[in-house]
Amino acid sequence: MKAGWKIEQLGDICDFEGGSQPPKSEFIYEPKDGYVRFLQIRDFGSDKSHVHSEIKKNRLCQSDDILIGRQEHLSARS
Repeated sequence: MKAGWKIEQLGDICDFEGGSQPPKSEFIYEPKDGYVRFLQIRDFGSDKSHVHSEIKKNRLCQSDDILIGRQEHLSARS
């Protein structure tokens, strides 16, 4: 470790917030007043498909936020 650095607990120096996805039935595909672009994991690989959702139903990210994508696949287990 570099001189002057110290070990910190990650939760002491940043906050974690989980997100949620609004129902697909509420998505719109063109910009509209009162809506913001909704970021999805696929947006980080392509900029072809923009989805917008109402501002009041989402958390907004700031320019200095670090976004971590998480995608879960649920499957039936026997």
